[in-house]
Amino acid sequence: MISDLFKNIRVYCVAVVVYIGVFLYGYTSNVWAAVTRSAALGTRIGAVPLLIDDNMVAALHGGVLFGAICSAPISAKLGRKWTIAIFSAFFCIGTIIQLAADRGASVLNMLYVGEGVKGIGAGAFLAVAPAYVSECSPKEVRGRIVGLYEVAMRLGHTVSTLTIYGMEVHQPLGPIVWRVTYGTLLAPTCIMILGLLFIPESPRFLLSKERGENALVNLAYLRHSSIDDLAIQTEFFNIHIHNPPKTTNFVRIMLAVILTLLQTFDGRDFAASYAGLAMLARSESDWSLVDYHLVGYNVFNIIGLVSTVVFLFFAIERVGRRWLLFWSATWMSIPLFIMVVIRYVTAWNSILPSPPTAILLYLYCVARSCGWGPVPIVYISELFPTQIRHYGIAAAVGSQAIFTSIFSHTHSK
Repeated sequence: MISDLFKNIRVYCVAVVVYIGVFLYGYTSNVWAAVTRSAALGTRIGAVPLLIDDNMVAALHGGVLFGAICSAPISAKLGRKWTIAIFSAFFCIGTIIQLAADRGASVLNMLYVGEGVKGIGAGAFLAVAPAYVSECSPKEVRGRIVGLYEVAMRLGHTVSTLTIYGMEVHQPLGPIVWRVTYGTLLAPTCIMILGLLFIPESPRFLLSKERGENALVNLAYLRHSSIDDLAIQTEFFNIHIHNPPKTTNFVRIMLAVILTLLQTFDGRDFAASYAGLAMLARSESDWSLVDYHLVGYNVFNIIGLVSTVVFLFFAIERVGRRWLLFWSATWMSIPLFIMVVIRYVTAWNSILPSPPTAILLYLYCVARSCGWGPVPIVYISELFPTQIRHYGIAAAVGSQAIFTSIFSHTHSK
């Protein structure tokens, strides 16, 4: 495994650069709670609307849907790398709009508009980045490298939780709340834009544009070899002759949409929120919102992050994708079923569950990290031929944005 890591170090570098976009989405999809629930917002605009959380989610995921759809034809025309660079500008503009919000009724409007514009950039990141990484990765370790998508997402959630905690501890007043919260997004965005200048375009994309010479050079560079290497020549030939039938493209897209639907409603958000309460279930006066974020939700995220990394580096390439999804779903269902039985038998009606319940939820988190967390995006990125891969992943990301908005709206009721 160590030799593979060094051999494919340039592919890992590609993944690290473009998955900064996935990190940015994971961060921004969670961190707005630090703004909407802060006392500072109320002092600047008066009464905080009851539906502000729903509005922020709708603005973000409306942008994600639009960005994912628009990125597909641009990616097909300009390539993966430059598409991500172009949509990075949307993310920066959206962030700047939010940073400019100061006081009065315009604050909310600017926060909503900024969230939507950022969503356009994030939608492109989510749709193009896994296609880009998949096309650059050798098949022997493709699952491991593409699966880092989930690691980036988890890392974004974890950092956002720590940011929320910092805002709640220090309780700053005025626009500094959203300027600190959102301003931190500019640094990784600029790092990603700078990194894009130093990584090569996808060889498969170049080959699809009949730029075989450039494709061969990029392939050799990514494999840390020369264009005269027999292994490089063989891989290039296999890519060139690979022409899967196009008659099943609709079925492929529907399968990708169904996978994202199942992943969205697999209970991850419920388990994360509930684990936070369970971890601190001593008495109603013993826990606070600060403790909830720091101890509960963050522990859940860190367990998921570590479990995902271990799974990607030691297991994902040893078992088929379908079996990983099957066994992960089976394992996920066991702790949830035990929780239902415990609640039924003990007639448990308390808002705060017991700490053993938190352990069950953390077992669920590990199970999800070994299948339904990282595997769907790997499966989807391998499902489509190069000619329509960007469209297929864009359809999956767009549908997930719709499902997430529906789940968030119904879950908040």
